[in-house]
Amino acid sequence: MAGTKEPKSSIMKNSLINRLLQLSFILIGISINSIVYACEHKFCDEWSIMGLGSVYFTSSRLEITENGITWPGCSSVPYKIISIENDTWILHVPQLSCSGIRKDSGEGYIMTLLSTEEDKELKIKVYDFKGDIKKDQELAWGEFYRIPFDRNRNFFGQIGDYAISMHLEVSKKGLTEGYYYYDKYKQEIRLSGKIDGEDIILNVYDDNNNILETFKGKYLEGKINGVWKRQNKSLKFYLAREPLEDHYISCEEMKKYPKKVFLDQRDLDLGSGYGSPTGVDYNCEGGLATLKFIKNLYDLTEVIRSEGPQHICTGSSVHAYWRYYNFNLLKAGLAPEIHTLHSEQWEREEYKDYRMYQNQLNYFKLWSHQSLYNFELYNTFWNEYNLVKPMLVSHYKKTFNVSTKKAAYYAEHALRSFVIRAAGSFFYDLQGGKPDILLIEKTLSNAGATINDLKGILSDPLPQDELNQALKVALLYQKPQNILEILLEKGAKLNSGYESALFFALRNHSHVRLLLNRDADVNYTNGFGKTALFYAIGFNDHALVQLLIDHKAEVNHSYKSKEALDGSELPFYQSYCLLRHTKRTPLMHAAQHSDVAMIKLLLRHGAKLDAVDEQGFNVADYALMEKRLDSMDYLKSLGLQGNKLK
Repeated sequence: MAGTKEPKSSIMKNSLINRLLQLSFILIGISINSIVYACEHKFCDEWSIMGLGSVYFTSSRLEITENGITWPGCSSVPYKIISIENDTWILHVPQLSCSGIRKDSGEGYIMTLLSTEEDKELKIKVYDFKGDIKKDQELAWGEFYRIPFDRNRNFFGQIGDYAISMHLEVSKKGLTEGYYYYDKYKQEIRLSGKIDGEDIILNVYDDNNNILETFKGKYLEGKINGVWKRQNKSLKFYLAREPLEDHYISCEEMKKYPKKVFLDQRDLDLGSGYGSPTGVDYNCEGGLATLKFIKNLYDLTEVIRSEGPQHICTGSSVHAYWRYYNFNLLKAGLAPEIHTLHSEQWEREEYKDYRMYQNQLNYFKLWSHQSLYNFELYNTFWNEYNLVKPMLVSHYKKTFNVSTKKAAYYAEHALRSFVIRAAGSFFYDLQGGKPDILLIEKTLSNAGATINDLKGILSDPLPQDELNQALKVALLYQKPQNILEILLEKGAKLNSGYESALFFALRNHSHVRLLLNRDADVNYTNGFGKTALFYAIGFNDHALVQLLIDHKAEVNHSYKSKEALDGSELPFYQSYCLLRHTKRTPLMHAAQHSDVAMIKLLLRHGAKLDAVDEQGFNVADYALMEKRLDSMDYLKSLGLQGNKLK
């Protein structure tokens, strides 16, 4: 769910992926016992990430074979067994060629593998070979679950010019049996044989066990190429795995077989929690997430979604939402006609009674009116949306050779994915058709509305909470003072709600003065214990900070303690989960988010330089967090060093 995020989390970053060797292990190894499963140890198998780990995994698969180990996102590398004891296996791995794992000392890595849950789950920790294992300092860790061996193989292709499909059941020994289907005559023909390494041979027998037909070829990366023979006749044949059959969708498959990957998704299983039965190359070039001109919109969407690094604040279903969203972006980028079709069906057939997309737009607007932070993010999002839209239309026209009208239609539905992701409400919040701003909020947010329109709504008494909200919205849109005066005369309260009216006025100094002169509480706190002074510091607005201090803003006020936060009730748009640094002070906030002049301003008014938060971080630690070099040098000149960071 979209929510005000505190503190600001890092934006999810795209990574480059080295998959080539890994993909060949997946596609070959899953079928061929003699290559992948010759290793007798219980860890030798194919595993999938459970969504937990100390690094961002660029793919979902881990393979352990007799010849090497493939960490998710890495190339396959050899290993040496150091020890096997009970359920633990310790390996020496000379190198890991991938992103996400800190570089070793040059002597390779140690991996400890521990099995759990009747050998169905695997925990792995990675250390530097040179001493870090003794210090218990992990470079990376992950949790995996064993992928059951998949006996079924489905192929499509042709013999000569004749279309066929083939179904095989493959044992871990490489023995195969099944049938091929001759499409022209709708005939199912039984066959059997063996896969041995890259070699495959399949025979069709008569009732007396004589060979009638033979398929002989090479099995490599999910494809079979070879020669079909029957008596004196021979033809070349070609077969490719159905894209979803190997439980991994590669970039090549998405581009080569877009209809098979994206159109009929009945066999697509991206999971419902940490794990994904179907692996996907989410960084495939051409997907919307990889287009440079869309990157800012993608990143903004994740900031608004505010699930935090590694989704620490939500249940496991959030991992599935991320996968389905990013798969949708792949579809919109590589098969926009199919994506648009599915988008239309979603609204027309699945949720036709609920006006789902309109309700999500309404919900997004409702969310934006809950705080100044939300409001500014919302406006930034739509500004970026409007900037991206014509570029996406141009991209579709050029890439898919379609008309401007069709490209615009594709772009409209593609960009809905970002809106839906950002708004982020669950369907049951939207199906009632109620998520919407108040009538008076609609009037105040309408640039063309007049003061008479407002007076017309106020002619009948409004509930107190609606009046209070109307004042806050008027401040968000920086309405003229006479409109604020009308709302105050009608009884709108200055000091009420999760954040008071003062918080909503901070982008307009004259409005701030008006409220302070009307006895707005300058030290009113939100659910975190945050006052308006913290926001002004974050804006790096020196004049506003001075104005608040002149009206008795407390320069040594701090956020609430963790104990106090644990007992707090949350509004629907808020979460305390991401707040690590409780008891932070305005001076700490300035060191992290503002400049040296702001630090000096607060110190002149009595801010305490020696304060620490509940994690033990001092002001210098906050400057170090954001690598604010000028602030770090200034604090060092005052004799202050970081307690936690160096």
